[in-house]
Amino acid sequence: MHVGCLSPIIAQDITAVQVAWIGALSALAGAIIGGSISIVGAYVLRRSELRQAARQLALGLAGEIGALIDIVERRSYVQELRKAATTAAEKTYSAAVTRNYFKVFEVNANQMGLLGGDLPRLVTSFYVRASALSEDFNVISEPSFSETSTAEGRAAYYNTMADLLEETLAIGKAAVAGLTATR
Repeated sequence: MHVGCLSPIIAQDITAVQVAWIGALSALAGAIIGGSISIVGAYVLRRSELRQAARQLALGLAGEIGALIDIVERRSYVQELRKAATTAAEKTYSAAVTRNYFKVFEVNANQMGLLGGDLPRLVTSFYVRASALSEDFNVISEPSFSETSTAEGRAAYYNTMADLLEETLAIGKAAVAGLTATR
């Protein structure tokens, strides 16, 4: 056989190999691109869902904290406690907490990390303080409080509660501002 006769056969084989490689590389590239689009799409969707959940959580907490602040301010609890401290020798002050005002927080406490920034600390600090104050209001409403404490002891307790309540209101207002600014 003459070498010149093999040239067309070799050229056909090289062309077939090239076509096979091009097909395989095209399929691989398509799989990579398609998979990437799928992964990016899933990531964008999940991120959007988390942002929406964080926004809803922020609005719910802002509503609950804002309502508690409004109630405390309208009922003038700080002023009443200060007044009670000055009249502790003559009478006692009571205002029992008989309901759970922390339902939104309790249901969502495990989701605080969604809020980001300093908000989880502010929100949690507000609720821990508010819970302690609820206990304090119940303590001063018990008959044993006035029976077993001195007028000076009651006055100090009322002033401490008023101080803690003022601090808690400031924390709550900062939390509401941050929560309503969350986008």
